[in-house]
Amino acid sequence: MLRLLLCLVAGTLDLLAQKTGADQGVLSGTILGEDGTSVSSGSIGLYSRQSPARRRVPVRSQWAMPLNADGGFRFTGLPPGDFFACVRATKGLWLDPCEWDDQLPVASLSPGKSTAEIKIILKAGVFAQVRVVDPDRLLSQHESKTPGASLLMLIETDRHLLRMVPVVSTDSEGRTHRLIVPYEKPLRLIIQSAFFKVADSAGVAVRDTEATAVSFTARKGSGLPSFSIQITGTKR
Repeated sequence: MLRLLLCLVAGTLDLLAQKTGADQGVLSGTILGEDGTSVSSGSIGLYSRQSPARRRVPVRSQWAMPLNADGGFRFTGLPPGDFFACVRATKGLWLDPCEWDDQLPVASLSPGKSTAEIKIILKAGVFAQVRVVDPDRLLSQHESKTPGASLLMLIETDRHLLRMVPVVSTDSEGRTHRLIVPYEKPLRLIIQSAFFKVADSAGVAVRDTEATAVSFTARKGSGLPSFSIQITGTKR
């Protein structure tokens, strides 16, 4: 019994030492565009690379904050470990490194190195645009109203990651989707609907039973990658 009690006391003291002495790390830095300008509109997310299953007690593994006016950030109270950062800029054509870069911005903290700085350089991208012509306004009649009525529009990266292409504007003739994509990387625009009949810009119907994929690469100096499709009816 005494041995068990001593073990419990020792374990408690060990956890207290971890709590009071370990989570004192500070990670700070700046975010710049590749042209040297500060990226000050948006937010940064910080994530621990250590698996929660390997930790003795549950600990926090992610943090987030808005960017400062000068593009700076400062996280405090961090545990030792390896971290990577994701950045979502709300102005400009800056790409989130977690979604598009081959190498992530990383930093490490340890009991002997409780502070670290990191400079994050964001690459510039370009809008990929898809114009959806819908003269009969079938999308507004059925989406969110008729079961199964949806139009799936995604861009697949060369690492087989999928990004939804969001709607940025609507009008009486249809709507426009846009997503910032990187230059000089092979991408695929994926379009699929189990409800709407869809045709390409030449009026040729896309396949009913599987997704239609269009390969493209955004080239610098070649303008905006742009696509057009038309809603020609429904399948029901």
